[in-house]
Amino acid sequence: KYTIRLHERVIDKLGGKCCNCGIVDKRVLQINHINGGGTKEYRKGGAVQFYIDIMGGRRTTEDLNVLCANCNFIARYNRYKT
Repeated sequence: KYTIRLHERVIDKLGGKCCNCGIVDKRVLQINHINGGGTKEYRKGGAVQFYIDIMGGRRTTEDLNVLCANCNFIARYNRYKT
């Protein structure tokens, strides 16, 4: 429950809705690393530490946005197709 509440607070801090389609259902909203690199960052300290760093101001957010699961997958697909 702690992780879910923390995730919801980060989502709210980043705008609270999908930047692409506008959906607000937090069950499907994800934090997108605009330039990629999310997996690498999560491996360093895990999602909870990532959320704590954002909420504590130790992690900047200008390279992050909120996307729903569908839009995030499409963005990831488009980023890596070539």
